Amino acid sequence: MKIFTAEQIRNWDQFTISHEPVSSVQLMERAAMAVTGWIAENCKNHKKLAVFCGHGNNGGDGFVVARMLYLKGFDVDVFVRDPKGKFSTEAAVNLKRLRDFSGISVKKFNEADEYNFDDKTIIIDALFGTGLSRSLEGEYKLIIDQLNIKENIIISIDVPSGMFTDHIAGPEAVVLKADYTLSLQGWKRSFLHPESGQYTGKVIILDINLDKQYYETAETGYFVIDDLLINAVYKPRKEFSHKGNYGKAVIIGGSYGKIGAAVLSAKSALKTGVGLTFILAPECGYEVLQASCPEAMFIKGGDAFVENFEIDQDMTCGIGPGLGTHPDTEENFYNF
Repeated sequence: MKIFTAEQIRNWDQFTISHEPVSSVQLMERAAMAVTGWIAENCKNHKKLAVFCGHGNNGGDGFVVARMLYLKGFDVDVFVRDPKGKFSTEAAVNLKRLRDFSGISVKKFNEADEYNFDDKTIIIDALFGTGLSRSLEGEYKLIIDQLNIKENIIISIDVPSGMFTDHIAGPEAVVLKADYTLSLQGWKRSFLHPESGQYTGKVIILDINLDKQYYETAETGYFVIDDLLINAVYKPRKEFSHKGNYGKAVIIGGSYGKIGAAVLSAKSALKTGVGLTFILAPECGYEVLQASCPEAMFIKGGDAFVENFEIDQDMTCGIGPGLGTHPDTEENFYNF
């Protein structure tokens, strides 16, 4: 799956709008429908929602989600910084539609102080999406600080508010800590940094049927492995074949006290489809290797460390895991 920048995501939306054709408001409805479907299916034990919306299109998504979930039987309250403030065109349209439902209250952020966030309440984050370009401050910073200390489940729409799309936020940045992030159409590059895990929670990719032509033609240097990629390269084995038909691999590694690395590497080779797997390791690791990975065949490469690197010419060779730095290992390796 390709990973696009924030600019490419905006272009993808516009390309979809101009080529289907579909209006931006209709596209927002489509995205909200995917979010609503996931929440309705996975949050059946929670019937109360507090939806925090910004003034841009991510807030517009939140307004539509609030309306749709209300119609599905959820108790919904919406929070915004200023109900009379300036909203994006699409957000304004959906805020107006929301007001037609008397059962949905639209509150200000400061009313969250007195709100009853009981254990059945889920917080929906629709404050900022992929367009955020600077760290949050003012009322938005305060409300995120307030929400981050709640024990309620938090679900972010597209991107946890305060997080950038293309890079990680600085150590002083304020970012909402979501339990789930419902990312629209694809992964965001920032999600894949280890520093982001505490903010994204579990990432769920929701397909909102953006134009496939744009996806196929737009260029990017970033990808994640997905089922489509695996299915394209996976070659099913023939019914009457055997392991000898699928190549040979040898893992050269291990030394006294470092046999586990060779075990893990051999298991990885077997898992990825090697036919005949060998482990060339010192004799001190024989029992561990044969007990932990009996499918692999053992070749003695020394006593406490590897000094013999002799293997068959038709083997694919992986060298290094736990090999150690003994001088005899180094010398014989260079002569290998």
